[in-house]
Amino acid sequence: MNITICKIMSILWERGIGDVQFCESIGINKSSLADWKRGKTKSYTKHISKIASALGVTPEYLLSETDTITEDEDNLLKTFRSLDKELQTIALGRITELKRGIAQNAIISAPERGAPEFSGELFPVGVSVGANVE
Repeated sequence: MNITICKIMSILWERGIGDVQFCESIGINKSSLADWKRGKTKSYTKHISKIASALGVTPEYLLSETDTITEDEDNLLKTFRSLDKELQTIALGRITELKRGIAQNAIISAPERGAPEFSGELFPVGVSVGANVE
């Protein structure tokens, strides 16, 4: 998959937008999207304005060969990569919970709203790695 398609798929995943919904929003059939993912065609370039508009990004961002990330994103990625597979799975689960708002006690507000800053701890106090958490 080329970088443009990776960016598109990443945005769709982050926002919980399914393939069918995305295809309908830009007026293509699902087989076209499948061809883009497989690298069979680059016909997405003729739809790039519609795609960018649907995703709330610029066409230039989607077509650029590089993807810049913030220092926080870089630190998060480095930390994630330093974890073993089991902890990566746990971390992804926690992120998914936060994203869905399920972990009500773990939601972290921005410091400017008067909430304390995140301590950087992946696990709640008293939970050891590998412990059964209910």
